[in-house]
Amino acid sequence: MQQISLHKSWHSVKKYLDNGYSKEAYYRYDILKKWLQLKEEGCFEDTIYEVLQASRATIFRWQKAYILYGLEGLQNANRRPDSVRKAIKQKEIESYVLRLRKKYPFFGKYKIQVMLKTECDLQASVSTIGYVLKKLLKQNKIVSVAVFCGKKTPLKQRRFDGHAQRFRFEKAQNPGEMIQVDHMTEGHHKHFAAICPITKLFFAQIYTKATSAYGAQFLQEMLLFFPFKISSVQVDGGGEFMADFELLCKKMNIKLFVLPPRSPKLNGNVERSNHTSHYEFYAINPGLKGFDETKAKLAEFVTFYNEQRPHQHCIGSNTFETFYKKKLK
Repeated sequence: MQQISLHKSWHSVKKYLDNGYSKEAYYRYDILKKWLQLKEEGCFEDTIYEVLQASRATIFRWQKAYILYGLEGLQNANRRPDSVRKAIKQKEIESYVLRLRKKYPFFGKYKIQVMLKTECDLQASVSTIGYVLKKLLKQNKIVSVAVFCGKKTPLKQRRFDGHAQRFRFEKAQNPGEMIQVDHMTEGHHKHFAAICPITKLFFAQIYTKATSAYGAQFLQEMLLFFPFKISSVQVDGGGEFMADFELLCKKMNIKLFVLPPRSPKLNGNVERSNHTSHYEFYAINPGLKGFDETKAKLAEFVTFYNEQRPHQHCIGSNTFETFYKKKLK
């Protein structure tokens, strides 16, 4: 004979369904009872909150709610705001957005939001207008602004399906973490630079092209130059830091973080070193002839930068003496 019975979880929640109170309300009630019991037994407050896994403010808030309203006060509160914006359907504004974008082909979602209100007397959120523009682009009803700027195809967003990761706004705590790497063009040379945000130790090298192969070569030279192990690197979204560069980072077990677009402030140390290299090396050495001579002079400048040049963060000393000798002993 086949027996049919309810799942065991039903019996644990049945008592909550009978009187209309939720499981969360009874859970908070049980926490309050344990809290009072532990206090009566003379336990330390820090120990009580650690065992109950609830903060002091939370316990007192639950206690006040229970005194005023009973178990009803321990229910989850309604989080719906008092005034809710009335949503406008995308189909209702699609024709207006299409007309405005054709009239103002350089306008983005923020400007179209203003024009939609002034010319069409319609109000919509920026995100809604952006979604409509994206839909119109897919349907080829409008053209990307990048086309009007002389670019045949708009820039594609980088897909993080390999070793590289999105920048997480983490700060370096030890030497070798979040090494800032960047590249700039100086005449016919491609200047690659790297700097440690903790020790301020600086390394630079020049190449004939800014490709991922030369980026990987720079990474190899950088690993030999720095006297500590490099655990993570942060770069911008340039192509020289993709492909071969990313593969080498994966091979060497180095975390690779890619900065969001148009955020040089997150790479401030290496951007400042680029400025210093431009004015203190390339600007005062305009007569350098050939690639080999420039490369040799740049190596001398890197040594001078690290061992002799005074820096504002350590006036009276240099990077090597202030950080490298003291922190890495």
